[in-house]
Amino acid sequence: MKFDSNPIPNDFIKRISKAKIVICDQNHTTYLESLVINKPTILFWDSYYNEIKEEEKYYFNLLKQVGILYDSPEQAALQLNQIYNDPNEWWFSSSVQNARKIFINRFALTDKNWLNIWTDELLNIAKK
Repeated sequence: MKFDSNPIPNDFIKRISKAKIVICDQNHTTYLESLVINKPTILFWDSYYNEIKEEEKYYFNLLKQVGILYDSPEQAALQLNQIYNDPNEWWFSSSVQNARKIFINRFALTDKNWLNIWTDELLNIAKK
């Protein structure tokens, strides 16, 4: 098993796309990028230190229900041991893909028309 601790952001997407599984222990951008490129991903963090807004809990619970998000490293390690030989079988199941898509549509939406979407949203905010 190899770990990538390269602090240089160059070619980050290339590096994670070559990984068998991405494991993230923080509620930061890295896991959003791995979910967007559809790379098998396991997340864990202490929910005490990573509070989730009430209106966002639904989305994070979806990740928990399909085995992507855990509250402890031990739970995440059990999942990793279960799926390690063939992570794609788990990852590309309809339930995992459905949860992933719902989550990224809420938190990491990618769209070729992103500039217009952002412009429209910022103009709407400015009008308020």
